Amino acid sequence: CVCVCFFFFCFFLLFIFLSLCRLQGTSTLAGSCLTLLDTFRALVRVCQLDLGHASMMVSQNPAKRVGLSHTGAIAEGKRADLVLLGARPDLALEAVLVAGKMVELHP
Repeated sequence: CVCVCFFFFCFFLLFIFLSLCRLQGTSTLAGSCLTLLDTFRALVRVCQLDLGHASMMVSQNPAKRVGLSHTGAIAEGKRADLVLLGARPDLALEAVLVAGKMVELHP
């Protein structure tokens, strides 16, 4: 199951890569067309990961990889950067907190 999921997720990312995401009005390649939120949703919907594992893959693991020890997990002493999502299947963005303070969302 994990191998099949990994294959489909890689295929999904390859499709986006082949679409050649470029900065608007230029020929400069952009880093990615896929937001972290869209990546999270794909991990939950396509790969059928539970919310906890998908959350770790888009928060704790990347934070550790780049050496950000103050973020990436919900724990005492960590910076409170959080996103609150609605229920499945939409997982709509409901709220964002940066350093524990609510940030106004712009549609």
